[in-house]
Amino acid sequence: MPPAPPRNRIRLLREAQGWTQRDLAARLGCTGMTVCRYEQDDDRLYPSLIRQLAEIFACPPAEVVGFDPAPHSEGGTESSADVDKALLEQALRTAHDWLNRQNRPVDIADWAALAATLYRSSPR
Repeated sequence: MPPAPPRNRIRLLREAQGWTQRDLAARLGCTGMTVCRYEQDDDRLYPSLIRQLAEIFACPPAEVVGFDPAPHSEGGTESSADVDKALLEQALRTAHDWLNRQNRPVDIADWAALAATLYRSSPR
């Protein structure tokens, strides 16, 4: 059975810039092998790294981790409060799922900070 695809978008963002893994590694101050691991393994992505990658790619942190901020509407007549609530709920779920995949205890401050970052970077 092939491995599950990564949930983050680092490779897509890097390739869109026309960069190799070594090019991105030079910008991050790490090795190409480390970038390879980041692209394949979400467990290595900490909030500070997500923010750094977002700065390098000039995109919201939500895009780096694969957060889809598009709320799903049944009838297409959602109020802005409903859209805002849907975005917040999705940000909280994404942060919770991501932190649950970490190989370390989940700190509530990390969870809240990541959810807030995802929520603030989502278009409204």
